[in-house]
This record gives sequence, C-alpha cells and structure tokens, in this order.
Amino acid sequence: MPKRLIALLAILISLTGCILQSPEPAFSDGDGRLALGPSGGVFFLFSRRDGNWVKDAETMTLQREGRHYNVSGKAPVMALTFIPLAGVWHVLQATEQGKPVAYMLASVKDGSADIYPLGCSDLKRREDLGSAIRHDGDDYFIREDTDAKALFLKLVATPGEASARMVKSP
Repeated sequence: MPKRLIALLAILISLTGCILQSPEPAFSDGDGRLALGPSGGVFFLFSRRDGNWVKDAETMTLQREGRHYNVSGKAPVMALTFIPLAGVWHVLQATEQGKPVAYMLASVKDGSADIYPLGCSDLKRREDLGSAIRHDGDDYFIREDTDAKALFLKLVATPGEASARMVKSP
C-alpha cells in the first residue's frame, strides 16, 4: 500500500480503533463517480489535530482508471471509489487486492474531500444498524445481504466529524 494512503488510513483507524469493512467490494466500478476530477491529480493531505487542520508533509497522487482512482506509488495498488449518495456526500470505498475493503464517508466540494471515518465505537452505539452490520473480533463488516447504499444513506445522517482532508494541488 502506498505510504500516503497508509498514513491516511492509519490516521482514521487511530482515531476510531477500527473502521467499517467488507470482504468484497459492496460497490462496482460502474457505481463510482470521478468526484475529484476527471483525471485525478496531486492532492495535499490534512489531518485534524486539536480541532485544526494540519497539512501533512507529503502529497498523494491519484490516477484515474475507469470510474475510480488508483493511488500511485508502489504495488500493491489501492483503488479509491467515490459512490454518490446525496448532495455532496459520497461513500469512499478503499480496495486493495487480498485485503478487506474499507469504507468511509466523504463530503466532496470543488475537487476536495473531507473524510469521515466510520469508526466501530460510533457504529456500536447505533442500534438501528444491527441487521446491516456484524461484529467480528475488533472489526465491523457489512452483512452480505445488506443494501449498502441504504446503509450509507443512514450513516450520512449523523456523520460525526471529519478527520482527514484531501485538497487538490493547484
């Protein structure tokens, strides 16, 4: 996994303990939208520290492939697919071959995205999600028979606070 994406996911996981996952992608490439522009590009990453956005030292380069972006760098490739929900809201599906798929919410405006982790501690408090997700050890997974889009539409109603931001480089 490229170093910058590892850092982004590490930030999200460190803030939440774990994130929502599935063994296989809940959405296909055809469900995706090129929310950060038609070709991708170079992005600055920010993380929230003490209530402020702090710019990370390195950048992340996204390259378009089909209707998703690949994070460029060393193999294996990490694919980021933005699935539109409502208005500015998207599901961010992060897929790496041979690993569980990770999900976050993203608010996308003007080619930039605020990333909202779907932390297990927050999911655990949501009694209305019991039939849609399952607890497995320290992780939460989307149940195979769940309407994933309906699940994420429920989650976007109370997204919590953004913990990471991607801003396109000029």
